[in-house]
Amino acid sequence: MIYCLIGLSYVLSGYFYLMLVNIILSWFPTLQNIPFFAFVNRICQWYIRPFHGILVFGMIDFTPMIGLGIYSFITNLISLTL
Repeated sequence: MIYCLIGLSYVLSGYFYLMLVNIILSWFPTLQNIPFFAFVNRICQWYIRPFHGILVFGMIDFTPMIGLGIYSFITNLISLTL
């Protein structure tokens, strides 16, 4: 059972970094035509999409970072239970 939780922790951490890559790649609109970006975007948008448009300054949307912070907090709570 403990190995399943450790594996879940690794998967959740990997997804965090995948979302971080998605956010950074979204700053470069010309990269959106690359199949890797489309794949990462498709995987990450179900979590990041609800956070869009809440905290916008000019042309920059900072709300995905809030979503990453919440996700990081939740994954840290899961890791602390191990």
